[in-house]
Amino acid sequence: MVLDDDLLDSRWCWLDYDLDHSCNAVYSNTIELYRWLREGDYAMYLPGELYENEEFRNRFRDRMEELINTTFYYEHMHELLTDYDAEYRQQIIASVSRFEGITYTESDYEKELSKLDDFFRQRGEWVIKYLDEDIENYLNKTD
Repeated sequence: MVLDDDLLDSRWCWLDYDLDHSCNAVYSNTIELYRWLREGDYAMYLPGELYENEEFRNRFRDRMEELINTTFYYEHMHELLTDYDAEYRQQIIASVSRFEGITYTESDYEKELSKLDDFFRQRGEWVIKYLDEDIENYLNKTD
């Protein structure tokens, strides 16, 4: 989890993190997973029931937007990725080749790094879009 210490206020950070467990394709709606989990046997999953509380809804959405515009801001994430790359590039290439039993080249690594950087670039827009859809869908649900 990549959060600044001053944001670890122990209130909702875990929920922000759990909703965005992606580093996947930016178009992969990870919030949709929680919508699916709230159905049937998994009805206890958050944050659905918390959406009933208007104050929670508003503050949670504001907090997500704040994190997207600070901790998860593209320039910040790009800098972290660049630092990580400088430190671990060769180790990652060697480890993937060794443990996956494939020839994993620097070119392969560059493609994956580029995908991850692109994900960080687009993430904020999509996370907020998906969160807004999830809240709206929850509030408009029919029982």
